[in-house]
Amino acid sequence: MFSQKLSKIIDIQHIFLYNKNIKDPCQKENKKMSEFPQRLKGEPLQKLYSKALETLSEEQIGYYKKLFYAFANLYGIIPIRKIYELLTDNYGMEISEKSFLDLCEYFRYEQESYFYIFGKEEYYQEDTSPASEPMDRLLAFDSFVEFDDAYELVLSLKEGKPWYVPPIEELEKYEDDLYFEKTKAFDSVIGFLKDEFKLDFIDSESKIYDAFFTLKLEDHNFNDFLDELQQSGLDITFERVQKLAPYYTELNNNTRMQANSGYTALPVLDADGSYVGVVTEGDLLWALKSICVMDMRQTEAHFIRDILPRRVIHPVKVDTRVEDLVSVAAEQNFVPVIDDKNAFIGIVTRSRILRYCQEQYFARTQKIS
Repeated sequence: MFSQKLSKIIDIQHIFLYNKNIKDPCQKENKKMSEFPQRLKGEPLQKLYSKALETLSEEQIGYYKKLFYAFANLYGIIPIRKIYELLTDNYGMEISEKSFLDLCEYFRYEQESYFYIFGKEEYYQEDTSPASEPMDRLLAFDSFVEFDDAYELVLSLKEGKPWYVPPIEELEKYEDDLYFEKTKAFDSVIGFLKDEFKLDFIDSESKIYDAFFTLKLEDHNFNDFLDELQQSGLDITFERVQKLAPYYTELNNNTRMQANSGYTALPVLDADGSYVGVVTEGDLLWALKSICVMDMRQTEAHFIRDILPRRVIHPVKVDTRVEDLVSVAAEQNFVPVIDDKNAFIGIVTRSRILRYCQEQYFARTQKIS
């Protein structure tokens, strides 16, 4: 049924995966989203605020709210227990568990915020699971609560992945929901748009913002990225798609994604462009810890080739058939793709493979019926 070559279906370079004329089989037709969480106002909300004030000052509550904004923007979805761990263990903040939970209860019902706090069982109306303990609830970016397909998708993609922990000064910047780290890859895309479409810098930057946030917020493909650019008014021809593909690959590999809990991953190539392996930021952090680097300038004495990845990420050839690809994806979250000369082409995620198989199954059953 799925006996097709990888090069025909995955979103590497200019190859498109998702057929927008077919209804998304991942859409939950039989589940109704809960109206939770209901926001409070007036006296009920004031009582929650007063309880938080018993152990925290107004300034502390305001600061913690900024950090909750930052956690929502950086991670998309994060367990409340993980937030407490980060605040106390990683950032050294002195707040008791009771005070923290009182704070969460206030934030959970407050009107003015772009995040929600809820238990997994509260998400769908028909869910009869036992109520979550307060520490087992989730903090979620508001868009994930408003669009259930994004919520379930990102939640599944984050499973088992480590958490990127930025310095507190960097974390605070994520209070702004439009903030992101502008990398060289981002600047390169800006430069491409500026030169290709004869735009000034401001126009180039504005054109890419929506496309960039599509890339950042959840699982995505090149087609989604191009759709956003086209909707901004750019004429995306086939020739331009081919030119843009390498820039997209770099941007994709250097963007902190909520589905990756803030982490990125980079393929390692040799001088000829052949695929060597994948080094994640987690690998880099472990390497820095092992060599006891106290000053980032000391890292100049070390090489990527000296870093031992904690896990081998196996690539596949571009002409690999889907049924063979599935077995590889069962063991790793993403699969690097190479050509016959071992040159790196791109990466296809496990979720993208599953969605393709679901689409094919859905289309097949539609024909039969």
